[in-house]
Amino acid sequence: MANIRDNVSVAELSFVMAAAELAAERIEQEIRIGNDDCVGASATSASAIRGAIEAGRANRTLITSSRQ
Repeated sequence: MANIRDNVSVAELSFVMAAAELAAERIEQEIRIGNDDCVGASATSASAIRGAIEAGRANRTLITSSRQ
């Protein structure tokens, strides 16, 4: 079985870990029970991380070099 750490960048792994931790907190705090509840919590948490990543990338100012 392939390990995810062997196939993603450090940044991607960090995003996965953040989403997993958010999901774990949601599952515990909302007392989610059963696969469907946990899948929903995971999807909500992953969407939150994705939104943060996309927002962070969207507002970057690219610097172009004037050297030629």
